Amino acid sequence: MNLTIDASIVIKWFIAEPLSDEARLLLARRIQLHAPALVLAEFANTIWKKARRGEISHPQQYLEELPGLSDVITLHSGADLTERAAQIAIEIDHPIYDCLYLACGEATNSDLITADKRFAGRATERLAGARIRYIGTPDVAGWIEAMGIAPVIEQS
Repeated sequence: MNLTIDASIVIKWFIAEPLSDEARLLLARRIQLHAPALVLAEFANTIWKKARRGEISHPQQYLEELPGLSDVITLHSGADLTERAAQIAIEIDHPIYDCLYLACGEATNSDLITADKRFAGRATERLAGARIRYIGTPDVAGWIEAMGIAPVIEQS
């Protein structure tokens, strides 16, 4: 099973926040995770912000995790996604940075999982057929768990 994730999910793997337990469910072995390469910069930027606000005291330990993220997430070039992301951004009136994740989901034929409730709501409301799920929705955690244990070979 393929899923696209954004930086709001990745940060929850390392820092205990609301919805961290749900985000960690995505690390199940049978779920192939995708994201635009931008996810690395957004993760690093979030660590910087949290350090600046005094929410974390040793940002370097988190930044040392950056190289390992490509072992867990298949990264996709932003250059390949930018044109579609720009179209989505115009359509839903939302920053292109977030829309890169939706474009990645389309390119990989996967749902986007996000902890950004505002973005998920806007995309769902304004983009016909948007495949985006807010991780805080009650049924999403169960859906993720089911995907992680689903049989590899489906019976027909």
